[in-house]
Amino acid sequence: MVTIIIIGVLVLTMGLASSFMGQTEVIISGALDRAHRAREAVSSCVDEALNRLRLDSTYTGGTVPIGTLNCTVTVSGSGAARTIAASTTDGDYTQAVTVGAAFRQNGSATSWEISSWVEANFP
Repeated sequence: MVTIIIIGVLVLTMGLASSFMGQTEVIISGALDRAHRAREAVSSCVDEALNRLRLDSTYTGGTVPIGTLNCTVTVSGSGAARTIAASTTDGDYTQAVTVGAAFRQNGSATSWEISSWVEANFP
């Protein structure tokens, strides 16, 4: 009888341990998904800010919708050098970047190019 109880306790313990490990993996996976979505959204947000800056050299930022997320953009500086600060939050994960942008002209073609990129993330 004691052997059956010990085996039952061991099986129960192993089952609970497996359950907790599975739950932990689901939580970690969800956090990684949010981190990935936030990083992709802030990258798209910077691209959109560069495009808006190309169309309007006085663009100073605002809120940019990226899929189901919103990104906040602030553009500072003047002339041929600008700084773009962008951030977005997905759940409890925030991704922020500060990007240096430089104005380039090649003949009649003009564009804003990324000259620096600094990331910060806040879980």
